[in-house]
Amino acid sequence: MKIRKLILASLLASLAVVLTRFFGYSVGSFRISLGTIPIMLSGIILGPWYGFSTGAVADMVGYLINPMGGAYFPGFTLTAALVGFIPGFLLRKRHITLLNLIIVVGVTELLGHVFLNTLWVSMITGKAYIALLPTRLISRIVHYPIITGVLYFILYKGLVPSGDNTVKE
Repeated sequence: MKIRKLILASLLASLAVVLTRFFGYSVGSFRISLGTIPIMLSGIILGPWYGFSTGAVADMVGYLINPMGGAYFPGFTLTAALVGFIPGFLLRKRHITLLNLIIVVGVTELLGHVFLNTLWVSMITGKAYIALLPTRLISRIVHYPIITGVLYFILYKGLVPSGDNTVKE
C-alpha cells in the first residue's frame, strides 16, 4: 500500500505546484496562493515524512517549471518541507478537530511562512528582517482562515471520511 501513498503524495505535490505557480496572485509584496493546502494535507493524511517530501518536491519542481524570479534558494525548499512535516507531526495519532486545525495551521504559518520565509527573503535581499516582518505577517493573517477552512472542509466533507487523519495501509 505504499504505492497508494506515493501516488497520493505525487498528486498533492503536483496540485501544490499548480496552485502556487499558476494560480497564485501577487498584489505588491503580497502573494496570495493556496499551494500550502495540498502540502499540509499530505502531512496530515499521509504522515509527517510524506508531508516533508511532498513540500520539498513541490518547491523544487515548481522552481524548475516556473522560477518566479531569482536564483534557486534552498531555504524556501526547507520551509515548504516543514509546512508538510509540522501538521503531520503535530496531528499524528490525534483526532482532527477544528481547534486542532486552528492551532496546527497557526503554528505552521508562523514558523514557516512568517519567521523562516522572512529570514530567507532578508538574506536574499539584504533588507532588515524586522522591516519585512509586518507585511509578511499581514499576508499570512489573510491566508490563515482560508487555509484552515479549506483543510477543515476537505478533511470532514471530502477526501478523508469521518475526520480520520490517516490513509490506511
